Amino acid sequence: MRDYYEVLGVPRSASLGQIRKAFKDLARKHHPDRNPGNEEAERIFKEASAAYAALADTKKRALYDEFGYEGLAVGFQPERARLHNAHTQQRNAYGAGVSFNDILGGAYGNGGAEAPDKPKDRSQGPFYDTDARKARPSYGSPVPGREPPRSQGPYYGARPPTPPPPRPDPTRPSGRVRAQTQSPPPKELRCTAEVSPLTALQGGDVRVRFMRPTRIGGMEEVTLRVQIPAGTQDGTTMRLRGQGGQNRGGAGDVLLEIRVSGQGPMRQVGKDLELDVPVTIGEAMLGGRIEVQTPLVNFKVIVPSGSDRGTRIRIRGRGAPGKGSQKAGDLVFILCPVLPDQMSEEMLELVRKLEGYYTRDVRQDLDFPQGS
Repeated sequence: MRDYYEVLGVPRSASLGQIRKAFKDLARKHHPDRNPGNEEAERIFKEASAAYAALADTKKRALYDEFGYEGLAVGFQPERARLHNAHTQQRNAYGAGVSFNDILGGAYGNGGAEAPDKPKDRSQGPFYDTDARKARPSYGSPVPGREPPRSQGPYYGARPPTPPPPRPDPTRPSGRVRAQTQSPPPKELRCTAEVSPLTALQGGDVRVRFMRPTRIGGMEEVTLRVQIPAGTQDGTTMRLRGQGGQNRGGAGDVLLEIRVSGQGPMRQVGKDLELDVPVTIGEAMLGGRIEVQTPLVNFKVIVPSGSDRGTRIRIRGRGAPGKGSQKAGDLVFILCPVLPDQMSEEMLELVRKLEGYYTRDVRQDLDFPQGS
């Protein structure tokens, strides 16, 4: 194959612009569309295209300038090629004019016959030494007048004796011990369970469903039945040991946060339990003693006369229990007057008479904040 610079007709120091212009001139002259059926023109065009593809690319041009066509081969490794070339040059320079017999005979004195065509001159190689050849030391002895290399120790030209293998210690266990790496334990999983105020107050079991990682790297859905202790407060965190994700290091824990629901007739507000209590119009207006049934115990409550909707009756210490030395919360009854199921004409007349007893506008206390 011709040299790519010769194909384009440019010097090796040509710039990219000169290479591009030379290729355009050749392509315009020898393009197959302008020379149909001309095999010579097609060959020149393909040759110019290959030369331009190599020399227009900066990296390819550098490889071509250094290694020739081999540098453009697929899978070519320039670093290995440079190392090989340097090694070849060093070997050629190092071994010029030195025979194998000179190396062995000059270095150790036990070589064969001296080659007749090799002059006895130190310039012929680093291993040639006339003093060493005259002395002819025995194998393994140091060369007279030359300090043995430190890397070979006192046994210049021979290996030092191999020390005997150590005897096994009977006090130590025999056999091969394989190092084992223990996987770190999986991280903790966090999930939430919502319970009713009654369950939180008196305890009970709930079902908790969550996803956890498996030992083989997947995910699985798990359903657990968890016992909620009596007196559990909103925001309490329970630790379920060994129910979390799994790996080779074992199984992690689940941190279950308890949320007390605020829906239904009973609600938990802090440590207080609030319960809506329906009362009749007469009980709210006239007052009296009523009995309130709760899931825990029945209470007898005195309703003040003239009680309005939202009137609160507080029973101390009957709410959610406190933690440790903390006091328990309160049980709060909130009165809710209820109208009768049936309204007769006589009752409606009484209600009309009651309208005359209002001395103020009942909606005057409505206050809405101003602004956006």
